[in-house]
Amino acid sequence: MRKSSNLETLLTRHDIWRGHSRSIIKDSLTTQYSELDDLLCGGWPRQALIEANFSRHGIGELSLILPTLIKHTQNEGLCVLLDPPYQPYAPSWASAGIKLENLFVIHSKCRNEWLWSAEHSIRNEIMLVAWIGQYKFNYSNLRRIQLAATENYQPAFLYNHLEHISLYSPAALRLEINNSKLHEITVKVLKFNGLNSSSQIQLKTHISDTKRILLHQLPVPIHNNHKNTDLTFSLNETQGYILNT
Repeated sequence: MRKSSNLETLLTRHDIWRGHSRSIIKDSLTTQYSELDDLLCGGWPRQALIEANFSRHGIGELSLILPTLIKHTQNEGLCVLLDPPYQPYAPSWASAGIKLENLFVIHSKCRNEWLWSAEHSIRNEIMLVAWIGQYKFNYSNLRRIQLAATENYQPAFLYNHLEHISLYSPAALRLEINNSKLHEITVKVLKFNGLNSSSQIQLKTHISDTKRILLHQLPVPIHNNHKNTDLTFSLNETQGYILNT
């Protein structure tokens, strides 16, 4: 009986899929988009790494997870933005409904620091939204992030540019995001265990334009404190809450 129970627990992991099984999601978190929930058979898979590949910055790629971030932070859940390409504009995020006191930003200085920050954020039960950016990762590197996600009861989001997309990825769910017209994005499934690829929908985002500031144009510098064993939090009045490593 104990062995049977352990097997059932193992089979609930999103990085394990049984052939011919159409039961894709054991547990899911609503995306707040009914069309996307239907496409994903329930919503974002929990305990999973979700890879969103976009064609270019500013097409509305963040609007895909914005409702999730709003609900998560309003429920007092913490969220980390790891290496966002632009400094988040706090007034716009606050007006959208995100609780800024529960939102933190990490700017890594090297690939290993990125990996450490991503893995330890997840293992500390923090919702991770990360951008691959300038670094190159192999399957084993991202596998660490996926394994950490299986131990957390919420999804971890990874943004990547289509130009840098890898043929292989440990992510349980891989999406391609393009924009068809203003305030509308096309979401295409590239990989989802048990679901046919190339399934896609169009979403109306209704997100207003926001101001974006390049990192080198910030009025004050970002201070980084390297810690090997813990995450440290600091507050900068101009930039909002910053999570440093």
